[in-house]
Amino acid sequence: MRKEYFIILVAALAIIAILAFYTTSEKPLTDKRVAIIIFDRYNPIELEAAEKISENYTIIAADRINRDYDIYIEDMNLKDIGQYDALILIGGSGVYDRVTGKIDDPNMEKVIELVKEANRQGKIIGGICAAPAILAKAGILNGKEATIYPGLEYILTENGAKYVKRDVVVSGNIITAKNPNVADEFAKAIAEKLGR
Repeated sequence: MRKEYFIILVAALAIIAILAFYTTSEKPLTDKRVAIIIFDRYNPIELEAAEKISENYTIIAADRINRDYDIYIEDMNLKDIGQYDALILIGGSGVYDRVTGKIDDPNMEKVIELVKEANRQGKIIGGICAAPAILAKAGILNGKEATIYPGLEYILTENGAKYVKRDVVVSGNIITAKNPNVADEFAKAIAEKLGR
């Protein structure tokens, strides 16, 4: 008899734990369509925060990476960006090496063209960590306030942006953030701009 009660108790606790997990797990911040661009050596904390913005996201690999993705950058047409409400660029050491010239990546030009097209179409555009440098090089930060990973401020100013020393900066349709420590704040700012 005691063994049966023990089994029932364990089963009940397991059900409670499962229900607690599902009721406390984070819900997407919006239902809008989001495109997320990642390079090799992307920052996983930043990507995880971006994935929380919406369940309706597409991962675009800007080069060959060791994870699943939805589309490779070379297979993307510029007009494809029209199907998304936001374009988010994730940072990390792979982006840092590209924007500082340590890696010469021909795919960077395609990313810059996608950023320009997203901006022409009035999409919400986000860049975190070193990725705001790509936005600056695309020319879409000219005259706008932005932040970036410490040490890369010169890329913003050289490309006409107004560097501000804040964690997250919203300037029109563009949101920038300085590092992975503020990834959740960055994601929330994008979601707020997108709305439900």
